[in-house]
Amino acid sequence: MRSLTRRVSKGLVLAVLGLLAWGCGSGSGGGGSGGGDRDATYRAYAQNFGDLLMKDDFAGAYELCSSHLKRKMTLEQFTALHRQARTDYGKAAKASPSINFTDPKLLKDQRGWPEGAQRQARVFVNFHKDANDDSPGGDYSLGLNIVSEDGKDLVGAMDYGIH
Repeated sequence: MRSLTRRVSKGLVLAVLGLLAWGCGSGSGGGGSGGGDRDATYRAYAQNFGDLLMKDDFAGAYELCSSHLKRKMTLEQFTALHRQARTDYGKAAKASPSINFTDPKLLKDQRGWPEGAQRQARVFVNFHKDANDDSPGGDYSLGLNIVSEDGKDLVGAMDYGIH
């Protein structure tokens, strides 16, 4: 439980920083600055990941994780993490995506990435408890650090945060 509290605290800091960056973005996709195509690609990626979690398809979401993340977390641990987030933050009625950065050059100095990973994007799955809520950050979010591995975009690291 202490580890989860520590991750939640770190996630909150990262989520706040992400929202600040999102709010200060260039206008191309809510803070991304890698161009419209990358923004659309990674927004769709975050939406797909969120949809899998919303459907309790934890195995499907886990398949979108890099070898870095899978070395740190089994499917059972991955599932437990997401179920615990629901317990802590509340069951969501919908998920929506948002972009932090989709330009790999802007990710080079950020923390929380696997050692040696080819950084692609930092995106968020925003969870809304109210299905009619269209607020940018939802009630809580899951930050996803997307890396390229064997020619595929995969989740290299992730963290939950509240708003």
